[in-house]
Amino acid sequence: MKRDAFPEPLPGKKRETVPVPTPYRSLYQGRRRPNDRRVFRERFNLVGQPQGQQISFEGTFDCPLTYLAVETQCNIPILLRGGVGHAHFNVIIKARPYDEVSGQLRAFCVDTNQNYYKDKKTQSVARLYVFPETSKLPQELD
Repeated sequence: MKRDAFPEPLPGKKRETVPVPTPYRSLYQGRRRPNDRRVFRERFNLVGQPQGQQISFEGTFDCPLTYLAVETQCNIPILLRGGVGHAHFNVIIKARPYDEVSGQLRAFCVDTNQNYYKDKKTQSVARLYVFPETSKLPQELD
């Protein structure tokens, strides 16, 4: 059975393809309760870069997290490690070229009867890293 090729394009107007924005702009994990205390909050607002950018947040705490919220305007949040039920997290937020990176990250633990600042056994550590979207490591950019 032989099929003939279409000699002319099919009738109809060709549409331009428009990228569809991702619906996942915020990431929520766990459940917030009235007796929770905030152990981490970081707000960020960075201008867009021509090559895009990637922001990394790390946090280590002395209590397991019960609620984690990563809220952004038009970026893609990714939870790499940890989160609710763990005493640490590692979150990356990726932005497309020329997109402004803005939003906040919040983490909560269960509030205990201890005085958090006096009876704290380990130091809470939180770090913020901002990387341009390149294939080079930050040491190689110099």
